[in-house]
Amino acid sequence: MPGKVNEVGHDTSPPRLHRSAFVAAAAVSLAAQDGFKLKSKVELINVTATVSDESGRFVPNLRQTDFTVYEDNEKQDITFFSADRVPVSLGILLDSSGSMTPDKMDAARAAINRFTQDLLDPDDEFSSCRSRGARTCCRTGRRTGG
Repeated sequence: MPGKVNEVGHDTSPPRLHRSAFVAAAAVSLAAQDGFKLKSKVELINVTATVSDESGRFVPNLRQTDFTVYEDNEKQDITFFSADRVPVSLGILLDSSGSMTPDKMDAARAAINRFTQDLLDPDDEFSSCRSRGARTCCRTGRRTGG
């Protein structure tokens, strides 16, 4: 049902969504006046971490006692800990310009193949791009095999 109509026959009343939002806001405002209070509390915050040593190598087999969490300089209790691996999304850019000699290109391809075939899990995803100057070719995928 149209509200106000202008000289060309268009409805100039606010959209129904605005009316609904105003009614909902008014209802919340009235509820607040009646002593309604909304209280919220965060019970669990996920912190995902990958740990490497000074040489950049992955550090496996960490336990809850290996971690300390602070919030606003105050130590927090770690109430839940899981060392389960989580899926990753990985992007790889391979320079295929003239600066890559054939032996460097072979070594880079072998490293990429080892990484994507041996170290990624089926739930992981990756994108690889080959760049030759201004031209870049990309493909996405998941690890194949089991």
